[in-house]
Amino acid sequence: MQNQLVDLTTQTLESAFNAAKELAALNAKIAEQMIAHQLDAVTEVVDASLAQMQRVRDVKTPEDFVNAQREFVEVSAKQGVERVRKGVSLATEVRDSYSELLQKNVAQSVKELKTAKKAA
Repeated sequence: MQNQLVDLTTQTLESAFNAAKELAALNAKIAEQMIAHQLDAVTEVVDASLAQMQRVRDVKTPEDFVNAQREFVEVSAKQGVERVRKGVSLATEVRDSYSELLQKNVAQSVKELKTAKKAA
């Protein structure tokens, strides 16, 4: 009886440790994706701003300036919408990954609880 309890405790601790390792790996993967997403956003803004400054530098008339600004706003708005879409997609992927991990580990915990009840 005592050996069974030790074995069940060991198994439960191993499962908990494995779940913690999986969670840490998932968190690292998600952090990497989110940092890459933010870096892409910053790069887009900086590139667009530099391109706009170069374009404005070369304007000859006020009308050219207004057209350059209008084009800049249109392009920036399109990029912003696409960036939000990618962010929502990333958030959905994160949610699904956490849900899958949680469901897997809850199922494992329920299985271990049933085993422990039988042993008791």
